[in-house]
Formats: sequence, C-alpha cells, structure tokens
Amino acid sequence: MIRRALVTLTIALVSRTVAAQEMSVEQFLGGPALGDVQTTTEVKGETSTQATAGKHKGHRVLKATIPLCEKSEPPYTISYNACLEIDKHPGAVDLIAREGLSGVGLSRPTGANWYSGGCIDVVINGKGLGAYRPRMERVVHVDGAVTARATWRVHGGKVVLSFTQMLDGECCYVKGVIDCPEVRSLVVKLRCYPSGYAEPRERAAWTASASQVGPGTLLVPSKDFWVLYGDDVHDRAKDKRGQGTCAVMFAPTQVQGARVKVTGYAVGTDIALRPETKAIHLILWEFPKRTNEEALAHMREIGGELRTGIGRPAVAAVQMEGVPDRTIVLDGRPASTICLRKDAQDREI
Repeated sequence: MIRRALVTLTIALVSRTVAAQEMSVEQFLGGPALGDVQTTTEVKGETSTQATAGKHKGHRVLKATIPLCEKSEPPYTISYNACLEIDKHPGAVDLIAREGLSGVGLSRPTGANWYSGGCIDVVINGKGLGAYRPRMERVVHVDGAVTARATWRVHGGKVVLSFTQMLDGECCYVKGVIDCPEVRSLVVKLRCYPSGYAEPRERAAWTASASQVGPGTLLVPSKDFWVLYGDDVHDRAKDKRGQGTCAVMFAPTQVQGARVKVTGYAVGTDIALRPETKAIHLILWEFPKRTNEEALAHMREIGGELRTGIGRPAVAAVQMEGVPDRTIVLDGRPASTICLRKDAQDREI
C-alpha cells in the first residue's frame, strides 16, 4: 500500500567559523560557571494584613524579598507575594499567588517591567504554581554571585526556579528544574508592564525579525530566540520618567512555540516547551535607563554573536511516497531530510 504523501524539509547543516559566533544560545543561557556555595539561607517572608483596596483587602498576606547582587548595575531583587486566606479563594491549596502566576516577580530595579507581583509561572498539564507555597532560599556563592531559589512540591514531584545574578552582571539567569512524572504539556508564562504604568500607553514587543506595536498577538518566528518589550509613549527617548525596557531569551531547541499578547496594559508571553524538557534556561533583562532603540540594538548585538543548534534551515518542500513522517533520511551529504506532516507547525520544523 502506498503511504500518504508527505512534505519533506531539507535542512543544510551550516558550520560557522567566525570566532565571535562560537558560543551557542544554549551555552550563553547557561551562564558562567558558579563558584562554590558560601551560604544558604531560608527566607520565610513576612505576614501582614492588606490594607489597600482590592480582592485581598483585610486578608493575611505573605511577602518575601531576596536581593541578588546589590553592587551590580542594575541590581535585581526577587519578590514573592501571596494571600494566606485559602478559604476566600477557590483553587487555593497552601495559599494563592496574590497577583497571579506563581507569585514570583522582580521588585528591582523598577518594580514594573518584569512585574514585582508575579512575572513568571511554570504550567504543567494546564496547572500552574500559584496555589502552592514554595520554599524560598538565598544562596551566596564565593565568587560573589547570588541566587534566589524557589522550590515547589507539586504534581507528584517538584519544580525549582533559580534566579541568579553574577557579580557585575546586567542580567538575571533563570534555571528551571522539572522533576515531575507524566508531563504532557509544559508552558512558561511571563508577564511584564514595560516602561511603567502611567497612561496613555502604547506597548510594543520586538524580536530579531518581527514586531508588534499596540494591542495584538505576536507569534515569535521559529528562528528567533529573544523578545524585547517597551512602550512607544514612555520610551526614554521621549519620556525621561519612563522605566525603560525588559527582555527575555530562551533556548530555541527547547521551544515548540512562543507568542506574545500585547495589550494596553500588561504584556503576556507564553513559551510552549517540549514536554520532555527537564531543565529550562532563560535570561531576563531590565534596561531602566536605555531607550527603546538602544535596548533593541543591544539585544540584536547579543543575539548576533550567538549560534543556534542547527543554524538557519534551508527549506525545500517536495512530495514523497511511502516514507513515515518524522523520518530522518541521510544521503551521504552534509544535509538531512526530515519528513513531516503536511499540516506541521513552524515549531515542529
């Protein structure tokens, strides 16, 4: 029996000889090697009663802050915010993240950009971390690097998010460890309020090859691996009160698809990872003093010096009979043919 026709994609493996491009995206995301651990301190946080208006008014709330490298520029601080009144919030288990997502955010350098009330979540099989209480720790390394580590016991296993700033480092390295059985879907959710909260606003997002200015959805092209977020009204080139921009970089080899939803207020990013992923690597930046143009040029410079795992694919679609999809066909040349379904999405390529 003749099998159904398949679309094949020929991927040429391109070697790069430029010294500046020897480091891969994955190597860059891993960051420099950390020194030995000098101290590890559990951070329990402080409990208070929320006095301000909102759905948590009068509730007992928990807040923890973990400063990273105080002398770095910019200095980052990790925050955790949750409500302890579980009977007031359907879906709460140990507690509930006060502002959604996991409850973990960045309260410095700005408190906006990567939102202090919660800027990240790890969603496994459709369920995030916000209903569970993490163990929070501050880890100091002998080389001056500092890590804020949050560990959740969830999904019959554990999820660990570590946020590290190197001494004199401008970014925050994020490492996630997934140790859970039967992971069918895995999504990292991010939230930012680029440049601050003042009105009027016109949020924007850029990748190396695409952009979205104003409300809308940006599907991150499969060849891109970073996103920069800003605001056209409060661009530091126009408004010195603006709080700059922020950015994220991820490993393209781990990602099935990424999209950015730009609204008139928050900007959300969903990064769908391969379910078998056990170690997530991201980098978060805040650029509180850079204009949109300066930050975009900086990200393009960083990205331009990195190579992806297989280089940019050269695509030639042909019809083949009798070959199962996802088959690798080697023909003795420095290329391979991957057979995919006709309806395969870009990220499957």
